[in-house]
Parts: sequence; C-alpha cells; structure tokens
Amino acid sequence: MTDDRAIIRVDATPVREPQRPASSMVAKTVSICVNCVVAPGRVAARMARRRHERHYHPRHRFGRYHLAVDIGLAVAIAALLGVNGYFFSRIPSNARTTAVQLSWRVAPATVRSGEAITFTLAFRHDGDEAFEDVTVALRLPEHVLVRSVAPTPYDDVTHTVRLGTLAPGASGQVIVRGITDAPDGETLRIEGTLHGTGMTRSERVVASGTADVRGATVAFEMSPVGIGQTHVLRRGLPQEITVWYRGVGDDPTSLDAQALRVLVSGSIPVELTTHSREAVVRRNEIRWPFERLRSARHVVGATFAITPTADHVLVPGQPTSYRFTPEIILAADAEGVPTARLVGSPLILEVAGELSVAAIARYFTVEGDQMGRGPLPPRIGHTTTYWVTWDAQALLRNADQVVVRAVLPTGVEWTGRVTETTGVEPTFDTGSRTVTWTIGALGRSASASFELAATPTASHAGSFMTLLEQTTARGVDDLGTALTVIAPAVTTELVLDQRAHGKGKVMR
Repeated sequence: MTDDRAIIRVDATPVREPQRPASSMVAKTVSICVNCVVAPGRVAARMARRRHERHYHPRHRFGRYHLAVDIGLAVAIAALLGVNGYFFSRIPSNARTTAVQLSWRVAPATVRSGEAITFTLAFRHDGDEAFEDVTVALRLPEHVLVRSVAPTPYDDVTHTVRLGTLAPGASGQVIVRGITDAPDGETLRIEGTLHGTGMTRSERVVASGTADVRGATVAFEMSPVGIGQTHVLRRGLPQEITVWYRGVGDDPTSLDAQALRVLVSGSIPVELTTHSREAVVRRNEIRWPFERLRSARHVVGATFAITPTADHVLVPGQPTSYRFTPEIILAADAEGVPTARLVGSPLILEVAGELSVAAIARYFTVEGDQMGRGPLPPRIGHTTTYWVTWDAQALLRNADQVVVRAVLPTGVEWTGRVTETTGVEPTFDTGSRTVTWTIGALGRSASASFELAATPTASHAGSFMTLLEQTTARGVDDLGTALTVIAPAVTTELVLDQRAHGKGKVMR
C-alpha cells in the first residue's frame, strides 16, 4: 500500500528579526517626551472642559457670571504676585544692610558706683551707599547721670545725637561721660541705635554693650556715741551720732562728690546740731560739703547730735523711732536737690518710753462736792482730812513693773480709805511710813486715791503744810529701758481745787 500521508519538514534553524535603526530609537524617545509634556495639558484641558460643562455652560443659570468672577480672581492673583516680585527685587542685600558697624567701649573696664564712667560708641561705614540724616539714639542706664555727650548737638530729652551725612568709608564715635550711682550688684547696660536714610529705604543698625558693677565703692556705717546696745533715744536729751564712710574692694577709690548728707525722719520733732562750721543744718537733714574723698579706706565722716523735742504733745499710737539715712551726693541741681547719690543703709533708733505721774490733793471734788473733813483753812491742833490722787501714764510705749511710792511727813496719818482703777490698791507701811502702789503692767493710764489726815502744829502756822513727800514712779518700757519719774511734794495749797484755793495756810 501506498502511504498517502504528507511529510512536513520543520527547519529548526532560528529566524532572527531585523534590527531597528538608531533613528527609530530616537523617535521613540522624542515621542515619550512629547507625551510627558502633552499629557498634563490634555488632562488639564479635560478638567477644564469638565468644569466648563459643570459650571460655565450656557445651560446653567449663572454660568457666565461664575466664569467672569473666576477670570477676575486669576488676574488679581497674577497682579499681586508681580508687585511682590518687584519689591522683593528692590530689597538691598545683607551686605548693604550691615554695612555700618557699631562697637562699644567702657572705661574704666570695671564700672564702680560713685566714680566717673565713659561710654564710647564707635561706628564705621564699610558699605558703598551714603546715608543722610544720620542720628544715634541712646538708651542710657537708669543709674548713670550724664554730664556730657560728644559730638553735639545732643538732645537730652530724646537722647539722640545728630551726625548728618555718613559717607562710605566714614567713621567716628559718640562719647558719653557721666557718673553712676548704681547699687551693689547692679548691671549697667547702654544701647545705641543708628538711623539713616539711604537711596532705597531707611536703615537701622543696633548694637549694645554691657558693663557690670563689681560693687559700691563706698560703704556707710552709723553708730551712736556712748549709747547702749538697745539703741534708744530719750526726749529732751541730746545724743551724738557718728557717720563713717569707707572704700570697699581690692584697691582704694576716689569720688567726685559734693556733700555728705544724713536725712532724719521721725514723727517727733528733733533739734539737730553739729560742731562743724561748714555743715548746713536744715529741718531734717545735715550736709557736710567736701571736695574730694581720696583713697577712702575707713574715714570718720562727721558727728552730729539729735535731741527729740520734750514738749511735743504725744499722740497715742504715734511711731516711736527715728531713721537716719546716710548719703553721698554726687550731683545736685541748682536748688540743691540731689540728681545722683549713693545711699547707705539706714540706722534706726527707737525712742524710749516715758512715765508720767501726778500727785494732787483735794478737799472738794471737781464738781464742788465736799469730801474732806475738818476745818478749812487748817488750824493748829485740829485734824483735817484730804484726798490725794495719783495719776500714772505710760507715754510712747507700754510700761511694766510700775511702782509708785511716797513717804508721809510728820503730822500726817494714813486713814486706810482708798479707791483705784486698776484692781490694786495703794498700801501703807507703818514702819517706813511709805505709801506704795504696785501697778505692774501699765498700758495707758491708771489712777488711785487715798485719804490722809493732817494735824498741824505750831511750826506750821502761817505756811502750807506738807501732806505727802515727793512721789517717785519707776518701771521699764517694752524695750527694757528703765524709767523713772518724780512728782513734787503735795501741800495744803490745793492749787487745782477751785473752792479750796487760797485756804491752805495753817491758821492758829
């Protein structure tokens, strides 16, 4: 049989595709780049058409209105961006802004209170643009008294110096001289601001310098002379006080000062005195002028005396201390009011309390009622009774341990009838013939009365008979100061008894 199947031969040799030319690769790359650029445009166009269909198509009621508003906003934004770009391009470079350099120098290097001090502001123009109407504004420390500023003119109200035109390459300095009254540990800072008008806009350059105060150059000491540790004054008695001033620090110092002053403050008037002929004494201050304090280490400044007025009417609750404040006046105005000064720590002295005691005899009461018995005027050999009243007061301060005593003279006897306001009655010691009233704590005032019987003898004829010897009151105030006061003897004269006045001499 004949095999009719066809035989198909397969050639196993691989067939290679023809290589594309280089120009085809370049065309493909260009096509990709074009698509990258065009594709966003197509997307934007598609979005624009979609927005137009949704918002601006005539079929919408306000489509054209919305389109006009959006176009207007886009134009406004573009205009603002253009204006900002213009002004941004006009801003000078940093090199031009910082072309003026400022620097401070302070002399002496260590600033000390009370001495002269110089601040120097140096400026230099390193730029290429001239400035006009140049001024330097100063911000001065609180504790610096300016004595001079150069160059002039200088406005002492606004603290500005006018320099005029500042050309490129120009330099100069502003010098401030003064003195400082800064307290211990105070930090001084002075600042300067340079203003000027350039070709494009106003320029400002700011620089500041700082100087630290190492410590006050003068320390004060005040102490009373010949007074105890309680530091008390007594009304009517003079008390001397001495002021010391001394330099502090590692080296001596000198001051440009006008006067040493002590201010006195207190509620009770005082009398101030001093042995110095140059001192000026005013109502509540003393000044000692001096030209210059050289190399101050420990110098006795001045001594003065203070006397609290004794006849001043005291008011309950009145302050009972004096404050003495030492000062060195560095500068003062035409009227003598200090404009710069060094102030020391005040010395405070307390005024001692006082006791007041009065002994009064009566035959009639204040209202005119009779409380005494017996003949008036008194008669020899006849007994007349009188009432003696003690009034005790604590002045300025409370008093404690108060005791009042007096002795009965011959011819006068204790009847034992008493009245009092403190709960403690006066007692009588027959041996010493002493009347004693132990009050103890005395806040403001207390009183006690007792009856005495007087029998005159022939030796008393024609004179006033003594009813009670002088009265002595003793105690201590709340400062621990011992207080003593004495009242005169009481007689039959009865000065304060109007009805019995003139009927005190003993009759036969």
